[in-house]
Amino acid sequence: MVKSRRVFTREFKLAAIKELDSGKPLGLVARQLEVSANTLHRWRREFSPVGRNWVMVTKPPPTRSF
Repeated sequence: MVKSRRVFTREFKLAAIKELDSGKPLGLVARQLEVSANTLHRWRREFSPVGRNWVMVTKPPPTRSF
């Protein structure tokens, strides 16, 4: 039997992120919504104000020694 991928609406994803932002533990929210913790991390990153470049933006530029 082949499982099809579930498709989540933007509203569902934003509601999940709102649950996380309210202070609920990630594992609890993931179990309640029946999604993986990695999925919630990805949604949070995708809907953050700075998007996917967050890690790149917060890293200091490399230093060069001459």
